[in-house]
Amino acid sequence: MNTISLKEISKKFLRQTIFNNISFEAQQGDVIAITGYNGSGKSTLLQIVAGYISPTSGQVDFFFKNKKIHPDNLYQYISLAAPYLELIEEFTLAETISFYTNFKSLINERSISDEIQKDHTEFSMGKQIKFYSSGMKQRVKLALALMTDVPFVLLDEPHSNLDQKGIIWFNDLLAQNKDDKIIFISSNRVREETGFCNKFINLEDYKKN
Repeated sequence: MNTISLKEISKKFLRQTIFNNISFEAQQGDVIAITGYNGSGKSTLLQIVAGYISPTSGQVDFFFKNKKIHPDNLYQYISLAAPYLELIEEFTLAETISFYTNFKSLINERSISDEIQKDHTEFSMGKQIKFYSSGMKQRVKLALALMTDVPFVLLDEPHSNLDQKGIIWFNDLLAQNKDDKIIFISSNRVREETGFCNKFINLEDYKKN
């Protein structure tokens, strides 16, 4: 069994408490929404889960097949997609996928290019990423995250920059790849982005009184 355990996670910036004493457990197959108003700390909590930043107090533990993952090895088990993460602009789509697979294995390397280009004539394997729109770049990031062969996936505002066709595409891709993973979704669009979520962390419940 794969699990993620958050134990009394708190985060402060200077004297400001962002959130306080979050305890939560997720198991394989869970899709968890992190919700709250703008500035409530959704991206901060997601980055703490990812190990990118440290909590002020508390800890996050990951278990893969019931064995605890050492923090130094966590990167091997997670994938992350977020609007603030940059793709290498000079790479083509083919080069982006090839470069990515030097670090992470994909569930099906052949199918990812087909998935990214599905119902979208603007994608080209030989086109440099710098000529992609923001929505096309987001689509590449989401496909890489969800189709990586890892048990834990973290998505920060996945609908960002996607048009309606892109949102439908993302929802279909999420539905196909959620059952054997634990997926965290940080969301500003609760109704649209959290339809697949079965658990919720509302950060407004973790503000220090």
